[in-house]
Amino acid sequence: MTRVLVTGATGSIGQHLIPALIARGDEVHVISRSPDKVRGFSWGKDIAVHEIDFWDNDAVRKLYTEIKPEEIYHLAASLRQWGNTAGIEVLTRVNVLGTATLLEALEVIPEARFVYAGSFAELRGNAKPISEEQIPQPEEFYGITKHAGTLGALQLARNKKYNTVVARCFTAYGPGMQKERLIAQIVSKSLHGEDITLTDPEVSRDFIYVTDIVECVLELGKRAEELRGEIFNVASGKRTTLGKLSQLILKLTQSKSKIVWQ
Repeated sequence: MTRVLVTGATGSIGQHLIPALIARGDEVHVISRSPDKVRGFSWGKDIAVHEIDFWDNDAVRKLYTEIKPEEIYHLAASLRQWGNTAGIEVLTRVNVLGTATLLEALEVIPEARFVYAGSFAELRGNAKPISEEQIPQPEEFYGITKHAGTLGALQLARNKKYNTVVARCFTAYGPGMQKERLIAQIVSKSLHGEDITLTDPEVSRDFIYVTDIVECVLELGKRAEELRGEIFNVASGKRTTLGKLSQLILKLTQSKSKIVWQ
């Protein structure tokens, strides 16, 4: 049995990671500011919930010392909604300060294996097919803050030999995705016969089913000591344009909604 700590347990990836950890027989701990929401899931009674801010240095260090997690999965981030991002202050506090706090506190449990969930938004601006070796050129402040977390994880792996590894996740879809997500929005509007406003039919994304992400993340957690300091793009490797995606959803939902390109 492995002692595991997770942030972002109720997010689109976290809500699938938690039951996978429980099924593995792990002792699961979760950091959450909304413990009632966590306990509302079917697996909520099988985990320990710690109501702290993960950007609170003293609270995080105290928690690390008390439970001594062997694996940490940092999935939490400010929500990135369809066409919108949170304000700069929230993005900085959660994605930069929060991640830095969790990473720096590893000095009290230096043997722990730490998986940081990065984002494909770190790489926006690159016209070529994406690889792990590409130089990030984020176009939005969200991507900048997520890349700051990646740099922090790599720096500690390099300088302090902490077992930190980056899972750079691409566009997840599947049960439990937030209603603000692109696919969820298109499906919802299709089912209600509403017009669907999108940017460009040739804009593309790499969509990956959420349980495939969970499988990859778990493997990285298990092998973080061996793979420390590495970045892994967690993606399908397939390009899907918004035009193709929207037409597929219209077909599957038998919808008469219109696509409005702007």
